[in-house]
Amino acid sequence: MNHPVDRIVAPAPQVDPQSPTIQVLRVATTTTSKNTSQAVEKRVVDYGGVKLQAVGAGSVNQAVKSIAIARKSLETVGRSLAVFHSFIHIAARDEAEEERSALQFFVYLSPPLQWGTFDARVNDPRLVRVSPKGESRTLASLIESRLNNDGLVRVQGVGPASVNQAVKSIAIAQRHLLEAFHLDTAAIPEFVHIAGLHPSDGERSALRWTLLPLSTWHRPVTSNGWRVDPDALSFQADKSAPKLQQLKVAATSDPKSVAGAITSRLHTGDPVCITLMGPTCVNQMVKALCIARGNLTENSLDIAAYVSFVHLSPDAHTERSALQTIVFLSPPHMLGGLTQEFKVSGHSDPKGVAGALANGIREGKLCKVESLGPASIGQAMKGLAIARANLEGDHIDFFFVPQFRTLFLSNGRRSALELTLVAVHE
Repeated sequence: MNHPVDRIVAPAPQVDPQSPTIQVLRVATTTTSKNTSQAVEKRVVDYGGVKLQAVGAGSVNQAVKSIAIARKSLETVGRSLAVFHSFIHIAARDEAEEERSALQFFVYLSPPLQWGTFDARVNDPRLVRVSPKGESRTLASLIESRLNNDGLVRVQGVGPASVNQAVKSIAIAQRHLLEAFHLDTAAIPEFVHIAGLHPSDGERSALRWTLLPLSTWHRPVTSNGWRVDPDALSFQADKSAPKLQQLKVAATSDPKSVAGAITSRLHTGDPVCITLMGPTCVNQMVKALCIARGNLTENSLDIAAYVSFVHLSPDAHTERSALQTIVFLSPPHMLGGLTQEFKVSGHSDPKGVAGALANGIREGKLCKVESLGPASIGQAMKGLAIARANLEGDHIDFFFVPQFRTLFLSNGRRSALELTLVAVHE
């Protein structure tokens, strides 16, 4: 069947999604759709785009409703909007929280698109109806197939649970189409009225997305939905940076306050240098980095931390060894591949830890180090510093990315620290 809409393509965004002008709005279940739609409309008009983040079916439903309302309002003045969906991870802000998976909507300004009339009473093969029990990956495959065959697909959900499954399916489909076929797509949401299940039910309100191929746009993709340069899959810091911002962390330092100091300094563009003595100081610093990551992910940013030994000479007759961590601001990391996990205790030998980590990195594995308590994290960080030195002859370096991790032990629930090591081939 030859559809006139087959030739329709969605316009590319005129703004970089990673631009610092693109603001992030967090949407909750209790968020008012009308107020959020006004915020979306204003930011899209003023800055060209905005990001919405939602956790859970209720929040996702409110986000989509807000976008649909904003689109309808914009079309009254000859404008519209389009959306790219992706999964993101929101890092824990403190030890009491766990990392959460969320859906992110990149909403950008677009001219109105016309794709003809659509009769919901006709069993159009381009319409995918989503139920609350629909399996996201199966639905995503169906969406991909119909988009490839017909040049357009519509996805429809009724109620928060169905809308949530629909958005998940669209996010999976959009990512796979981009990665497997280099096909960018945009989704355009709208409210529609559909007949009830029974004649006596009357009409119901539904949310429907129209997915279209995107006109030429080379978009960078990372772990939260943006492509990176294939020749630079891991972040490489300029360790010869002319300016290091010094920051002191003591055993009594409050991790939240330190996290705020780290975040504000990183936003200046220069790396932060933290010199530490003693396992308690190290523990407070790593906690602070975890919290800082939570602050930065709101703007689709992350950190890369390099640890090494330094020698301090407080006077002419004394020399002490300390750990130094240099923290860089970075884009989100692509953390995938074969994973090897290591558990480090307060009694672990740092040299033994270093040897095991270096071997894992040489084999191309993604190494994760789990530590529980100040003594443990102190030994782990020493192991990382030694491992970096061991790998110099292989022309391999690595940085670590920390996060909180909840452990369920026989004596109850405990919060641990996990360090993910990301290799950089020099």
